[in-house]
This record gives sequence, C-alpha cells and structure tokens, in this order.
Amino acid sequence: MERKMKHVESYRLREERPIEQLRRLAPPVPIAEVNWPDRFPAVPVARFRVGHDSNHLFVAFDAREEHFRAREQQDNGRVWEDSCVEFFIQPEAGGSYYNFECNATGTLLLGHGRDRHDREHAPREVLDSIAREVLATATRRDGKALYCWSLSLVIPFTALYRHRFSPRPGDAVRANFYKCGDKLPVPHFLSWNPVIADAPDFHLPACFGELSFQP
Repeated sequence: MERKMKHVESYRLREERPIEQLRRLAPPVPIAEVNWPDRFPAVPVARFRVGHDSNHLFVAFDAREEHFRAREQQDNGRVWEDSCVEFFIQPEAGGSYYNFECNATGTLLLGHGRDRHDREHAPREVLDSIAREVLATATRRDGKALYCWSLSLVIPFTALYRHRFSPRPGDAVRANFYKCGDKLPVPHFLSWNPVIADAPDFHLPACFGELSFQP
C-alpha cells in the first residue's frame, strides 16, 4: 500500500494569549484515519490545532467520545490506556523522534528515541516545563453519556531535550497526531496521517505527515 503524507501548518502566534489565538485563528484538523477498521472501527470525534512562537510549540486538542477513562495520575505512566491524545514529532529527517502523550487529566508521557523499543523517558524538569490545561464536561444524549474534553499543551522548544530545536520560517518537520484509548470498553486507534501496519502501532516515523512553520 502506498504511503500517504498529509501536510499541516503550524500557525505563527503572538506571545500574548497564544492558546486563545490558536483556537480562534487555526481551523481544527480531524484525527480521523481508522487504520484497523475490521478490529477497531470506533471513531470518536478528535481534532487538533498547532501553532508556535519564537520559543514554544502550542498544541490544542478537542475530543468527544461515548467511552471515557482517566486513571493514570503519574507522568510517564500508562496514559495510552486512558482516553488519550498524542503528538509525535521528528525534528530531523530520518532521526529520532519525541512522543507527547496526554490523558484527559493532563497527565503526560514524553519519550525520545528512534523506535518504539528505544524510548527514553523525559526527566522531571522537562516534564515540569510543559504547561497543560484540560477542560472536560459530561452530558447525556439519547440516553447515552457523552464526554467532551479539550487539552492544550505549551511545549517549550527545550522540551525536545535531545535536540537544539529552533525552526525557522518555512521549515518543515515530520509529525503525526493520534487519538487512542487502549483500555476503554470500546478501544480506538485514530491518526491524522494514515498508519500502515498489521496491528495498532503509532511508533512508525515512516507514516508521519509534514508539519511546516508559518513565517
């Protein structure tokens, strides 16, 4: 199967109220690729927006799902088993990449390495440098629960702690965005750029899309 590569732009933001700017200016991008439809056909609503200033990346996620789990409370824990959104970025072509994974309580897993078996968890000071904000509500519709939650991440460039990351206007890197919930009653594994694999696996840089930086 031919690999696809989608493209998304990181919006250039002013330093004042950047998350508000991002949510106002950037259109939401769907995380809607159902890569294993025979085994995991569920498609909760998930979207992202991405922006930057001179020193930070800003990633804003929105999710709406019928099944919900938020148990992991320790950073670098098993957040992917909960209702979870993820951002993977590869600063240099063909090199190592970072996985930012966050559940609906704002608990964060950050790893670095070249593949899923070569991961180094970020140290405490790096995790603490990443601001997180979560808003969540639960309602009922047609007798069913509906969970809506939003997550905003403020990621200083220094959180890509094994690189000297400082993108210039027009630069592009490889990245992907995901929505998952391994231990939900109905698990799901969605991506922005398609993933080509026999079983759920997000640690495949060859399946990342392109993220470019606006001037």
